Amino acid sequence: MKPFPKALPPLLAALLLTLPLAGCGPSKSELANEIATLKEQLAQRQTEGKTLQQQVASTRSELDTDRKALAEVKAAAETANKALAEARLATDGAARLLVETRAAAEADRKAAADAQSAAATAGRALEEARSTVTASEARLAELERDSKLRDEKSRVLAQTVEERTAEVNRTRSELAKTTDAARQTQAELQQSLDQARASQQSAAAERDALSAELAAVRARASAIERELQQNTGNLEQEQKRASDLTDRLAAAVGEQSKLRTSTDAQRSEIAAISAALADAQAKVARLTGARGIYTVQDGDSLSSIALFFYRNAYRWPGIAQANKHLINHPDRIFPAMVLIIPK
Repeated sequence: MKPFPKALPPLLAALLLTLPLAGCGPSKSELANEIATLKEQLAQRQTEGKTLQQQVASTRSELDTDRKALAEVKAAAETANKALAEARLATDGAARLLVETRAAAEADRKAAADAQSAAATAGRALEEARSTVTASEARLAELERDSKLRDEKSRVLAQTVEERTAEVNRTRSELAKTTDAARQTQAELQQSLDQARASQQSAAAERDALSAELAAVRARASAIERELQQNTGNLEQEQKRASDLTDRLAAAVGEQSKLRTSTDAQRSEIAAISAALADAQAKVARLTGARGIYTVQDGDSLSSIALFFYRNAYRWPGIAQANKHLINHPDRIFPAMVLIIPK
């Protein structure tokens, strides 16, 4: 470029003074830094969005365990709301930056117009003014491209924020449904628990009743056992008494049979022994649960007695077994002898 003449017209001097002022807008490096900052902010918002997704996923998996998970999900939702508010603030900042950039571009356009008007009367200064205007227009186009890029990034960021907000709302709805289901399950479990407790109380009452009944049965069994022991002792005692009386009766009947005529004293003794024997045998029959007693008559045998009572002569061994304390041989029975007749 050739040097300017020393004597310049006043208008050209004024134009040269305005040229540095026209380039006072933001430099390319500053715009690059601003774009990098916006990218970092966008990446940070994306990271925060991913963090929010992880928190929501974690909250869903932990909801079924206890109510603490619900509190954590609410806390995560609050964090998401805060992140959304921060994202909106960042979007507002980007919008303000865009307005400022457009204002700077407008100032550049005005400066370029002023430069073109001043260059109309200058030769080489006009060429330089045109060059400056061209550079300003190029810078303006670059700024416009940057503005469009920022607008697109802002739109994407806003769309991402809206998607995250919709996801958070869906998560809240799902959490509300899950919470209602959990409450219903808790109510059902509480009802089952109440029924189980009622059943337990009923079982306890039934157990107490059975315990009391068992104690009464045991007491009754003890009483029956004592009575049985007592009856066993009484049975043995009565069987021995019946055996002794039978021996006495046999001796008295034997002495009477030796005489042609019996005396009143003998008959009275035999009647008394027979009556005592009948009493002893009746007690033995009662203690053993027998059918009754029978006094042997002339011509009786165990088979005839069995035939009379059972209509079956072959049941005589049962009579012999019931009177084994008296009978040593089935054929050795005699009149006036008292026998037990089993059932």
